[in-house]
Amino acid sequence: MAVFGKGLSNGYPLGAVIGKESVMQAAQSSFISSTYFTEDVGYSAALAVLDKFETCQVPEHINSIGEHF
Repeated sequence: MAVFGKGLSNGYPLGAVIGKESVMQAAQSSFISSTYFTEDVGYSAALAVLDKFETCQVPEHINSIGEHF
């Protein structure tokens, strides 16, 4: 399981929890809440960040820097 926090939404409150299906299915029977659950600014910010990642080819740039070093 991995949790990606504020970097996904450029500092706005949002997190993404990912993991293998068996681990994620175990969480289905639990109640998960959040302070900012009803706020939509984090979702909008994340969409803008992901759009910027695509248009500016951020993953490719990061890979090229890593290959340089």
